[in-house]
Amino acid sequence: MRILWTVLLALYLLPAQAEVLKFAFAANEPPISTQAGGVASGLIPELAELVVRLTPELQYQGTVLPWARAQYDVERGKLDALLTYPSDSRKAYALFTATPAYHLDFGYLIFHKDHPKRAQLEAAKSFADLESFIFVAQQGAEFEEQNVPASINRLYANQLDGVMHLLLKRRDGDFAIMQPEQAVYLAKGFGYARDLAMQSVDFIPDAKIPFHVGIRRSHPQAAVLIERIEQTLHSQAFQREREALLQRYR
Repeated sequence: MRILWTVLLALYLLPAQAEVLKFAFAANEPPISTQAGGVASGLIPELAELVVRLTPELQYQGTVLPWARAQYDVERGKLDALLTYPSDSRKAYALFTATPAYHLDFGYLIFHKDHPKRAQLEAAKSFADLESFIFVAQQGAEFEEQNVPASINRLYANQLDGVMHLLLKRRDGDFAIMQPEQAVYLAKGFGYARDLAMQSVDFIPDAKIPFHVGIRRSHPQAAVLIERIEQTLHSQAFQREREALLQRYR
C-alpha cells in the first residue's frame, strides 16, 4: 500500500503536459510575418510566441502559409490559432480574446528627415494642415483611398518600394502614410534608414487595426485557452516584453 501511495504521489507531482498551440501565419509579408530558415519569423509570430511563453502550460508552434491557406487550415482544424483582426468571417470559426495583443498602426506620417518643412509636417493636427503637401500613395491601396481626403494632392507609386524611392531618394513627394515597422524595414533594405523620419498623428480614420488571438471553435479547450491568454495579455510581464519587442522593429 505504501508503494502504491508513493507512485500516486509521484504521478500527482509530475508537471502537467503542456498544450501545444499551433499558430498559422501569413507568408511573404515582412517584417510583419514571413519565414526564415524554415521558421516563422516577423513581428506577429514573435508576439504569438511571447503570448504562449507567458501563458502557463502552453507550448508554441508556428506554421507559415499563404494567408488564405493559413486561415483555411485553422477553420478546418488542421491548425489551431491566429493572431489577426477578428473579422465577422473569422469569428464564425474562431473564438477571439477581448483584448488585442497588438495594433497594426497606420497612424504615422513618413517623410525625409531633411524635408525643408519638416516642422510643419510634425505639427500637423488635421488633413487640412497637409493640403499644401504632396502625398506619395500606393496605387490600389484601399485604406489610403478611403481615409485620405481627395483634397490632398497625390503622387502614385505601384508598390511600397516605389513609395520609398519617390519619398526618400528622388524626393518627388512630401509624405507617405505607413506602419512604422514597415517603413523602417523598407528604409533599411534600400539603404535609406538615415533619411527616414516619422510622426505619429491621431487624425487618420481607422488607423489602428486591432490584432487579437483567435483559437478555432472546434478546439476542445478553446474557451478555457482564450480565458487564460486573456489574463496573459493583461499581465505587466507581457506588456513590458511587448513594448521591448515593438521597439526592435521601430
